[in-house]
Amino acid sequence: MKDINLANREFEVLEAVIRQYLKTGEPVGSKILEKKSVPLSSSMIRHYFFDLTQQGFLEQPHTSSGRLPTDKAWHVFLEKILLNENIFDEIENRFFAEIENLTIARRRFSLKKITDWLSERSKTFSFCYWDQTDDLSKSGLKYLLEPEGEWEKIAKGIEEIDEKIKNLKIQSNDQKVFVFIGQDNPFFETADISVMIAPFDQDDGLIGLAGPKRMLCEDNITLLHTARNLIK
Repeated sequence: MKDINLANREFEVLEAVIRQYLKTGEPVGSKILEKKSVPLSSSMIRHYFFDLTQQGFLEQPHTSSGRLPTDKAWHVFLEKILLNENIFDEIENRFFAEIENLTIARRRFSLKKITDWLSERSKTFSFCYWDQTDDLSKSGLKYLLEPEGEWEKIAKGIEEIDEKIKNLKIQSNDQKVFVFIGQDNPFFETADISVMIAPFDQDDGLIGLAGPKRMLCEDNITLLHTARNLIK
């Protein structure tokens, strides 16, 4: 799926920038894309960079540096992922066997095992709240404290996160995972953190991930979906 404001080639370049950024976390230059993923000359890629920047999909942090995806670009990229139902089937089997042995009789211990596994597997902060027993498990706070983050705002969010998780109401529906990009996230007053949440049925609770925007990829969405299904 492509955004209605983007031509096919523009979307191809935008997606290539995002996927390269997911790998490195660094601004993406035209020469990198020319070598790795886009069948265009670097001069033509720079032309698309200019157009995508003008449209608000890319930003250039410094004059001499490459481009970074904006929140607008992440929204388009995630819409493409979330509307592709097959993505879960293709990846889920790979993860399910890894966490199947974490399901044990005592739910509290099970939730802790699952959040620990999710955090290490996704390199994000993970959390799970089970409403019926008021169990809340968290793991991986270290992944929120990246050097480029707004530490003071993130620390404030960490102090308040238990109540925010317990009071968060998201209606479960056919959408498997809800994604909150940057400033839209419900826990931290910073645009540096994004959040993914998979609610359980009947307001029984939720499981989620929080971290820098590099967490916004197919694998992590599917990890979260798989863990939610396992707990259910």
